[in-house]
Amino acid sequence: MKKRKLPSEKCFGRLESVFSFCDAMPTGVTISETGRIFVNFPKWGDDVKFTVAEIVDDKIVPLWKRFKADRKITEIKSCVMI
Repeated sequence: MKKRKLPSEKCFGRLESVFSFCDAMPTGVTISETGRIFVNFPKWGDDVKFTVAEIVDDKIVPLWKRFKADRKITEIKSCVMI
């Protein structure tokens, strides 16, 4: 009987902190192919004023404000909590 190789840890790259959250904690983070960072916040306890945002210049900007400022955004497919 052939011995199977078990999964093992493989380290690569380096961790880099790009933003620190001090109030409501996001449940999801997505990075686009162009490097844009999107986060989403649940409405299940924390006082959140919006549920989806983009991190821009070290600030959390509600996505609806980005739609008004950036006409290049054409669609949102999904923001899913995993």
